[in-house]
Amino acid sequence: MPRIGDIQYGKTIGKKPPDMKFIWLACADCGKERWNGLFNQHSYCRLCIYRHRKWVKPKYYHGSEHPHWKGGRFLHPKGYFYIWVGRDDFFSPMANNTGYVRENRLVMARHLGRNLHPWEFVHHKNGNKQDNRLENLQFISYDKHNQITVLGNRINHLENKIRHLEAKIVNLKANNH
Repeated sequence: MPRIGDIQYGKTIGKKPPDMKFIWLACADCGKERWNGLFNQHSYCRLCIYRHRKWVKPKYYHGSEHPHWKGGRFLHPKGYFYIWVGRDDFFSPMANNTGYVRENRLVMARHLGRNLHPWEFVHHKNGNKQDNRLENLQFISYDKHNQITVLGNRINHLENKIRHLEAKIVNLKANNH
């Protein structure tokens, strides 16, 4: 049986890595003896170390307290502006899991004085997702939003077709004269 303080190579005591030195130690709390890496000496065994470790919950910074705070407004790749609302804000139930709300929904909710339900839509009348003036926003249901979108796309398609045909007519008239 080894004595406290004995040093051996891993290959002689059956530990890995074989060329590393190990020291025979006793736990400062329970007295259990064990081999431990020479340069990795702990005064407690694995079971006792958890009793003596001071578990400190890290502080999480939110909003303007966070070191990477950039003002709480960003442009999403889909074209919408998102605004950060704090946990104590009245409109925080509308926020996603990171605390952000689409700006158009927040503008309409503030105008109505209540939170919007997920099935309620805020439509941009001019089609510009970044134009969040109240005059440009329309509060509608899901069905009406789909109708407006489909009809708007159809109108744009027909207007482009008319422009194309008018240009063709001008070219044909020029070729005949």
